[in-house]
Amino acid sequence: MQTLSGILRWIHRCLSREGKTVFPYYPRKAVEAAALLLKEHPRQKMTRLRLLKLLYLADRKSLAETCRPITGDSVVAMKDGPVLSKTYDRIKGNTTATDPWNDYICVEGRREIVLVADPGIHALCRYEVGVLSAIAAEWRHKSDHELYAWVHGGNLPEYDRNAPARGRKDISLKDILVAVNRGKLLNKILQDAHRQKTTEALFGVGAS
Repeated sequence: MQTLSGILRWIHRCLSREGKTVFPYYPRKAVEAAALLLKEHPRQKMTRLRLLKLLYLADRKSLAETCRPITGDSVVAMKDGPVLSKTYDRIKGNTTATDPWNDYICVEGRREIVLVADPGIHALCRYEVGVLSAIAAEWRHKSDHELYAWVHGGNLPEYDRNAPARGRKDISLKDILVAVNRGKLLNKILQDAHRQKTTEALFGVGAS
C-alpha cells in the first residue's frame, strides 16, 4: 500500500504549472459520452475524426461553463485537430480486458466507430448530458469536412498555438482556459483539481 507521502508525490508529478494533466480521468464517463454522441448520429456510427472532435468540444464547453471537463482526459494536438489522449488510445485498441469501452464501442474498418451496446447513463450528470446533446445537435447536419475546416479555421486558439507538424503535442489547461476566457481562474482550478485527485487517490473513488 502506498504511503500518504508517496501518493502526494505521485499527484505532484501529475500536475504541472500550466496544468497538463490535472483532472482525474473517468473511463466510464468517457464511454457514456461517446455512446451518447453515437446514439444521436445516424446508424449509431461515425468516423473516428468526428467522434474525437465532438468529445473534445463537449469537454471544452464544460470547461468554459463550469471550469471542469466531462471526461477529465488530457488533450493533445494532432494533425487533424485536438484529441482526448486516453480516449484516443482506447479507440485504437489500447485497452485492458476489464475496460468498459470494450463492451459498448468497437471499430469497424479503419475509421468507423460503432455503438454495439448502450451503456446507459449512470456516471454522467444531467448537465453533462445536456452539453453532449447540444454538441451533437450543433453538428448533426454538418459533414466531417465542415467540422475539420472549422477546427482548422482559427476557432480553437489553443489548438492553433500547439498544432504540430507531425505526431502529437500536449495542449495545456492554461491554453484552453485562456481560449475560453477563463484564464484568470487557472490557479483556483489547479488547486481544486489537486484536492480532488488527492481525495480520490487516498480513498479509491471516482475511477470508474
